[in-house]
This record gives sequence, C-alpha cells and structure tokens, in this order.
Amino acid sequence: MNRRGEQGATNRNAADIVQATMVRLDTATEGTVELDIEYDFADRLTGCSVAIPSTLAVDGTRGFRTNGRQYDWDGATNPARLSGSLSADTGGPGTYRYVDAGDWAIVQRPQLSIAYQYRGAEPALQRRYDVDGEGVTSSDGSVMYLGPHDEYTDTTAGQRFRLVVPEAAALRPSVDAVLSALGDAAARLDVGGRNDEVLAIAAPTGVGWGSLGVQSGANGFWTQDDCRLDNVNNTWIHEYVHTRQEWDRSASTKWLVEATTEYYASLFTYRRGQAPFSAFHDYVSTNRDSGSVLVDPKQWTSSQAYYTKGRRVLAALDLEIREATGGESTFQDVFRRINAYNRPLTHTAFVDIVAEVAGRRLDDWLDRYVCGSASPEIPDDEGAFKSPSSMSGSGGPTPEPEPETEPEPEPETEPEPEPETEPEPEPETEPATIPCPVCSTEVSEDRQYCPACGQSLHEQCPVCGTGVEGEVYCPECGSRLEEACPVCDATRVDDERFCERCGHDFEA
Repeated sequence: MNRRGEQGATNRNAADIVQATMVRLDTATEGTVELDIEYDFADRLTGCSVAIPSTLAVDGTRGFRTNGRQYDWDGATNPARLSGSLSADTGGPGTYRYVDAGDWAIVQRPQLSIAYQYRGAEPALQRRYDVDGEGVTSSDGSVMYLGPHDEYTDTTAGQRFRLVVPEAAALRPSVDAVLSALGDAAARLDVGGRNDEVLAIAAPTGVGWGSLGVQSGANGFWTQDDCRLDNVNNTWIHEYVHTRQEWDRSASTKWLVEATTEYYASLFTYRRGQAPFSAFHDYVSTNRDSGSVLVDPKQWTSSQAYYTKGRRVLAALDLEIREATGGESTFQDVFRRINAYNRPLTHTAFVDIVAEVAGRRLDDWLDRYVCGSASPEIPDDEGAFKSPSSMSGSGGPTPEPEPETEPEPEPETEPEPEPETEPEPEPETEPATIPCPVCSTEVSEDRQYCPACGQSLHEQCPVCGTGVEGEVYCPECGSRLEEACPVCDATRVDDERFCERCGHDFEA
C-alpha cells in the first residue's frame, strides 16, 4: 500500500514515523540557516521517499539515496538523516515574510513532501521541531525564532501565551500590555479553535518586512515590534484571531479569512477602551473596494478587498444576526459553527449556517452584499456594538479602559515682539480640485473621500490608510499592496489562478 501527500502533525502518543527537525542559526552566513532532519521508522515501514523544495540544499545524508530532489530511504538504516542549509529569506527588502539577519532569524519550516510504503494499517506520522541553541519554535514549526531573546509567558482562557522579544527588538507596548491584550482577546473570542499554546514574536524592524505581521500554521505568528495596541488596526490581535480559524476554505469563502481578523481586532480594541468608537466606526465603514463581489475573488477591485469591504460586510452581518435574534446570537456563533464544519466551507454552506444562527434566512441580504457589489450601511450607533449581549462568550465583563495620562505642559516662552507694521498678506491660492468619479462633485485633491457621496478619491493602503496611488508597497507602513503567493512570495499577476513561479493554486 502507498500513502502520498503532506501529512499534518499528529497528537498520537505512538507514531510509526517520527520526523524530527532541528534548526540552528549560522552566524557566519546571512540568509540561510542550518538544519538536520532525522527519520525514525517503525518495523512495518518498507520504504520512504522525501521530496525537498528548491530552498533546501542537502549536503549530508545517512540512510538515503539521492534521486534528484527526491531522497529514497535504503530500507535498513534507522534512524536515517538529511542535513543541509535552508534559504531563510522569503521575498526581498520591503517584501520579507521571513528573514535571516545574521545574528537572528525568523524562519519557517521547509515544505517537505513524504511518500511511504508499509505493511498493515496506515502508519501514523509525527513531526517534531526544535531549535539547537538559542531560539523558540511554534509546535508545528511554522514560525521559528533563532537568536538571543527574552521570553515571557501568561495563561488566560485556557491558553498559554509565549511572547518572545528578540535582543534586537525594541518593543513599543509593554510586555504586560501585549500579554493582557492577547489574553483579553482569547477570553472574548468564544469560537473554538483554541490551541493550548500560542507563540507571538516581536519582530525587529528595519529589515524591510512586507507586512506588519504574519501568522502561519496552527498557533504561531510574528508582529513588528513597533505595532501599537491602541488603534483599531491592531496587528497583535489581528494575527491572534488567525490562530483561531480552523475551517477548510474554498474560493467563495476566502473573504472570511481577513474579514474576521479585521473586524474582531478592531472591535476588541474598541471594547477594551483602547480606541474610541469613532475610530472603530470609521474603520469598519471604509468605502475602499466597496464595489467588490466578495464571493468571487476574481471580481475584487483589489487584492485587499477581504480586508476592506470584508470587515465592513462582517460588521453589518454581525448586527443583522443580533437584530434577528434579539441580541441572543452574534457572528461568533457562526464562526464557531464554521470552525466545526468538517468539509470545505462553500458559500452555500456558509449561507445555511448563518440561517441556523439567525433563526431565519438571510439569503437576500447575503446575495446583495456578499454575492453583489453593494455595501451595507454601518449605523453610527455606539449602542449597537456595546449592548451586553453583543459579545457572546466574552469570558467576563469588559475591562475598564486604562486611564489616560495627562500630556506634558508646553514650556513657557517669551512672546515675540509684534512687528511695527503689518506685513502685506500673501494672496491665497485656490486649492487644486478633482471631480468625484461617482457624483462629479469638485473636491480638493488633498481630500481622501468625497464629502457629497463618500467615494474614496485615491487608492489607500488597507492597513494604515496612507495614499498609495500606483505603489506596490505602502510607503508609510510597508504593507504589500498586491497579493503575494504564500509559498514563494511572487506577486500574483492579473488575478491568475496559479502562481507563475511555483504553480501554487491561489483559490485552493
């Protein structure tokens, strides 16, 4: 019998194949890390082949025969081993998702494909990851930090949080503030998908990251060390919410991936008292990508539509569910059900789950805003989002906001003497205007939105809101403005389904 394909880590105590990966920092080189991969096979394994990616250069083997980029076990040597170096850099300056800076690195495990032959029942495969020397790794190896660091832990709502602060990092919020915010989000988010442990790394800035943070695997992420906790674009909570998503996605529900993180990160920051309601309302009321058809990524007006229109639609859908149920249910109840859904989540399945939670069909609403190009209104009503039942499973009362500190008084200065004669005023120049593309109102070109109809007049970064007309990366926060392949980081071209560089299926 044969079993092919990438296998996930298993929690079984007894495994028939154990793949143990040890990673270590090579301070003599920049851009690569060293690793050993050891295989321990049970007696009933009769054969095994390991295919390696082009980013992994094998320079030593024990018990494996080379067959191009495939390594075949000799069937006798046990344990068997592969050793080599892994290209740690994903992307380039300004686009990095992972990087080896020389004296520290944030890397991702190599993507190995394993095929094996055996006698009897299908064997269990277990993967283990560890760091040789200073460093830490998430349980599935999807996020690793190598180098000197401090580690802080806290346990809240059944989860152990590990906050890693590299020696090269300058953490902007306090350690206690980060752990408190993560624990608060864990308590508020009652949707299942709760891992026993979460690893959060404060990534040193200055290396040209392509985004403010990246989550990978089941329970690990990094966030740039200067990311704030006191604005609605809360990257720490955004990446944490990703760790709670367990549904198997399809193209028609891809929009939920970032819509849920954007909405709950901003909502929890507001409800925690770290951002005003006006900032939250502005954030979820964005007009960016408002004409996108969320159910079909090919009809998104930009690759960022699931961040922008996604959060707006999700905020409105949350309110629709609360209204339909008299505040008894929220979108968290939908989130919990889709996490438990054991098949790829199609739009049809999503519509049915929403109906189950709302107690009535919302098909027309979803057709209009998810399958259509219309955008729902978000009421400017703080009570709609602050009602006691608006956060099912919040894990307790909303914490009191931290007291604001008084600003330092400005130093007193001597007033400058008035001139003897008043200078002639310079003639005022009329600001340049541009016509709104929707209603034709003439608007000052330095305005972001049309005051008459609300239409966005310039392309914006979906993360920080900076104008980014024609840019590939945001000049303010560095976020990538074009969709990147999650495997090789190549830019997606013209919404093509498959990556031109590595063949990754963007709609998988």
